[in-house]
Amino acid sequence: MSNPRKRNHSKKEKTKNKGATIQQNQQQPKKRRINKNQNNNANNTKQNQQQNKKKRNQNKTNSNKNNRTVQQNKINNNNKNQNQNNNKNKINNKTKTKSNNPKQKQNQQKNQNKKKTKNKKKKKANTKTEKEITFKQMPIISQIQLSLEQQGFVKPTEIQRRSIPPFLDGKDILGNAKTGSGKTLAFMIPCAQLLHKGKFQPRNGVGALIIAPTRELVLQIMKVAEYIMANQPQTFGHVIGGTDKSEEARKLRNGVNLLVATPGRLLDHLQNTRGFVIRNLQCFVIDEADRVLENGFEEELTQIVKYLPKKRQTVLFSATQTRRIKDLAKLSFKEKPMYIGVHDDQNEATVETLEQGYVICPQDKKFLILFTFLRRNKNKKIIVFFSSVNSVKYHYELLQYLDIDAMFLHGKQKQKVRTNTFNNFVQATEGILLCTNIAARGLDIPEIDWIIQVDPPQKPREYIHRVGRTARAGKCGKAVLLVLQPEVDFLKYLRLAKIPLNEYEIPESKIENIQSQLEAMIEKNYNLKALAIDAFRSFFNAYDSHFLKEIFDVNKLHKDKIARSFGLTFTPQLHFAKNNKKKKSTLHNFEQIKNKFKKNINMKK
Repeated sequence: MSNPRKRNHSKKEKTKNKGATIQQNQQQPKKRRINKNQNNNANNTKQNQQQNKKKRNQNKTNSNKNNRTVQQNKINNNNKNQNQNNNKNKINNKTKTKSNNPKQKQNQQKNQNKKKTKNKKKKKANTKTEKEITFKQMPIISQIQLSLEQQGFVKPTEIQRRSIPPFLDGKDILGNAKTGSGKTLAFMIPCAQLLHKGKFQPRNGVGALIIAPTRELVLQIMKVAEYIMANQPQTFGHVIGGTDKSEEARKLRNGVNLLVATPGRLLDHLQNTRGFVIRNLQCFVIDEADRVLENGFEEELTQIVKYLPKKRQTVLFSATQTRRIKDLAKLSFKEKPMYIGVHDDQNEATVETLEQGYVICPQDKKFLILFTFLRRNKNKKIIVFFSSVNSVKYHYELLQYLDIDAMFLHGKQKQKVRTNTFNNFVQATEGILLCTNIAARGLDIPEIDWIIQVDPPQKPREYIHRVGRTARAGKCGKAVLLVLQPEVDFLKYLRLAKIPLNEYEIPESKIENIQSQLEAMIEKNYNLKALAIDAFRSFFNAYDSHFLKEIFDVNKLHKDKIARSFGLTFTPQLHFAKNNKKKKSTLHNFEQIKNKFKKNINMKK
């Protein structure tokens, strides 16, 4: 039997358990409500935090923007202040008052000076390294190195240093350098080396051909060839006008490896001499190319080039670059040559070691000034330039009567006389050489102290080549131009051509007044008088044909005073040649010439 109490107890427990479960169930949703509120509060706090962060970031960006605007305002204010200061400085400069910032100007000047000194040091360093280069450091064979040592050559000039290596590499060259810069060695050394490396023998004929404008320059180049090729077996020779053509032809048939020639005689041999071998030519050189063209050899050159082999190296050297040189380059070069301009960046057309000046002479005292100068410089080596052969002859005879020894050189002399005169003057340590423009180009006469130009040159180019006989190869020299009072404007023309000139003043008290003795001597001597009359007329003819008619106008001269300067007591009659079309075309305005120079300068730039 079951106990009823137990059952009731179990029922009570069950009811209790049921009530407990009911209470638990009633309490659970309350807990859930509490959790929801907590979650809502947490979410609200997170949202608030995010909003606060956004606000902070916005505040930061706003503050940065504010800072930027402040900085921009500061910059704008500074710019305004700078502009105001600049305007003040401009106003101060205009009114020529003292500057507001002298310290800044001093600092700027110091900085500029520092930069200039640095640039100068760099330039000096570069020039030092270039000047330190010797012939031994260049790619020259030992035989030529020995020849250079025997002659005392140690350091090359700039044109030699820059042109010899590309010449040896087989490149075509168009060289431009001032007179006296050493162009002869610049082409002679490579020519001799190419012949040696090619193992040329007499039977091979001409391997190197050099053309020069005058006979004297050919002989000058030959002297250089003699000592450069002294230690190698190759042969060398020359052909020029005024010598025995049959003897030259015999030498050419026997074989000449290096040939120096004038254009006219060379063309004659190319056309008429049998056995003249030119097919093995390696290099073709034209020295003083502008003078070759000026002497009227353009047609000869075009014909000479036709006889030369197409496979060759061509080199042109000149002291000036003109349109005709460019035309010659087009004819001679098959490809664009390598241009070497040594003094293109310099502001002067002549070398720095040349001191140049002029003397303004009264029209009746030109010879007296020349005589005074020559008398005081008897121990110097001097070249005097005249405009005509008759002037050279007359002044030579006149100086002999006045006990002043001199030599003379002009184009109408025989070749033997010219050669002997030239060699005697080269060997002399002192003396006077009277000459026309025949000696104005290419001739390397050592130790010339003075160049005197009694008669004016036709063009600045002619002036440059006259004074180029002195101050050669880095040595010092002096030059003076005698200018008549109506010719003073010619000095402006020279300055346009970058020729620096200083005025030399000679007081009248220092001029030796021998006018009365001069006139008496000429009046008694018939031959001297005849020479004086011829020289007087030649002077006026040359003057009348001058390039610059506006400056060198015959009508501006006082003929009686000019006659007195030639030692004449009377004025001979003058017969001027009628102006033909060519002379009319040479009439030039100073303004036209000025504009022409400006165009040439702009073309170079």
